[in-house]
Amino acid sequence: MSSFTFKIPKYWKSLISP
Repeated sequence: MSSFTFKIPKYWKSLISP
């Protein structure tokens, strides 16, 4: 799961930063 967030840093960042 850790590698998943690493592959999409811009994606998960948009989740915490709309």
